Amino acid sequence: MVKKRRLKKRIPCIFGNHQREASEALLDVWMHNPHVCYALLDRDFRFIRVNEAYAKADGKEVSFFPGKNHFDLYPSEAKSIFEQVVATKQVYATFSRPFTYASHPERGVTYWDWTLTPLLDKKGEVARLLFVLIDRTARFHTEQIITNFFSLSTDIFLIISRDGSIVRNNGKLRLFLGIADERVAFDTVFSVVPYVHPDYNEKARQTFGRAFQGETLREVEVSYICADGAIRWISWSLSPQIERGIVYCVGRDITERKRIERELAESNENLSTILSSITHMCFAVDAEWRLTYLNDEAEKIFGKPRADLLGKGLWDLYPSVIDTVFYREYHRAVTEKSPHSFEAYSSLFKRWFGVRLYPTSNGLLIYSRDITEQKELLNEMARLDRLNLIGQMAGGIGHEIRNPMTTVRGFLQLLGSKHPESNAYFELMISELDRANAIITEFLSLSKTKPGNQQLRDLNRLIETIFPMLQAHAFRNDKEVLLELTPLPEVLIDEKEILQVLLNLVQNALDVTQAGGKVTVQTVLREPQYVTLAVSDCGPGIAPDIVDRIGTPFFTTKAEGTGLGLAVSYNIINRHGGRIEFDTSPLGTTFSVHLPA
Repeated sequence: MVKKRRLKKRIPCIFGNHQREASEALLDVWMHNPHVCYALLDRDFRFIRVNEAYAKADGKEVSFFPGKNHFDLYPSEAKSIFEQVVATKQVYATFSRPFTYASHPERGVTYWDWTLTPLLDKKGEVARLLFVLIDRTARFHTEQIITNFFSLSTDIFLIISRDGSIVRNNGKLRLFLGIADERVAFDTVFSVVPYVHPDYNEKARQTFGRAFQGETLREVEVSYICADGAIRWISWSLSPQIERGIVYCVGRDITERKRIERELAESNENLSTILSSITHMCFAVDAEWRLTYLNDEAEKIFGKPRADLLGKGLWDLYPSVIDTVFYREYHRAVTEKSPHSFEAYSSLFKRWFGVRLYPTSNGLLIYSRDITEQKELLNEMARLDRLNLIGQMAGGIGHEIRNPMTTVRGFLQLLGSKHPESNAYFELMISELDRANAIITEFLSLSKTKPGNQQLRDLNRLIETIFPMLQAHAFRNDKEVLLELTPLPEVLIDEKEILQVLLNLVQNALDVTQAGGKVTVQTVLREPQYVTLAVSDCGPGIAPDIVDRIGTPFFTTKAEGTGLGLAVSYNIINRHGGRIEFDTSPLGTTFSVHLPA
């Protein structure tokens, strides 16, 4: 498009006395400018003088032009403009005006910025015309290339001057805002302001203010309300040219990206809500083993606030897990990039976990169920199965063994009376038979499936009754038994059987406690439906490799033990509808007996 501008300014007369000489000297300087074409014409448009640049533009000599009429050489519609300048005595200017040289058609269309200035005589009439031209062909073609490039781009391109004028744009902003009416002016940034979302007015203002202060900005997101009422988004990047007083602006439509981000955020929020509501532990780590997500149950099990965990390295938080099955399986899942599951006991949390691992593109998702109760239930069922089997065996063979032993004992007593010189030997044999009979009695107790004579009893009073005997036995071995009793409701028990359990547990505790050590007997109401009897020692704890065998008949770590004490105790408490649990560490072991209140 050709830009025209008429300058409403009269040029004073330059032909008076010394003024003529000064003007001629100034004109002489102009004429020697090699970059600007100058021509001096009379009011009838005949050439008076041209400079080298003017003549060279048409491939002619300077001497060729004087006396020739401009429009005889270059006929065009511009003649009416020249006539208008003579008539109005006003300067006329135009920019990038196309012109084709008839004598040089091979040059094609050329483009010129030119100015026609009337020079007045003393009477105020136009005496001469100063015709000034600058060749803008190369620049015009460059601008056309840039314009075409901008028009092909789907991005928005703007050049904004310091006063807010939009010097150039590729028309994509109008399309983005959905403004079809060409009469709506889009020549300043202020014409765009009504479409900026109210929540982003201040941000947009500050952004362009910072750009005009020389700051380059990248990906500044601004929301707009389009002509159809739709809310859309532009990501702006601004590059200032302070010395020229302009800012280059490139805007990209990110409406679809924002929609996807919003849906993804909603999806993540829904997923997070679902995962948080899961009663099992769920957490995620990135490729560097940093925690990126954990649900409420994971936060509870880890025992730390979520804010203290997120972003921290898993192995930095829990170095004791390194070289455990958890560490190896986690790395295996990441290496093989395939989901798999495993079960393992965590010494850190003192719990069994069933773990399912899901490798992701940048890490690992861990889903973990606490299966401690299931494991304990399975172990208890297995233990009870063993006890039932042994009980059945005991019931079947116990009496068959006892009957011959009774006969043998009777004959030994008879022989002892007849051979008094060997009485010591006979008494030893009878003592061993009695010991074997006691073992068989314990063995037979495993076959019992129903409780004995149960009555309501005060467990604390029962303990206090037997305490002197326990303390005396401990003192003989330089040890001590302490009582920590809490008031309890009465419980329905077989007094003799519960005493047997207490004696077994205290004896085991004293056996592993060093001289000078203490064994503590406690009672407490920890659950509304259960009372608890706990016996704690100061021994070295139970070795991990035998934990699962505790309570198994005939399993013992004592040199002279039978391995029936704990088995019988488990069976007695099981018949009472209770349970036995234990907690062990290098500092000692506590056996807890839970009985229904």
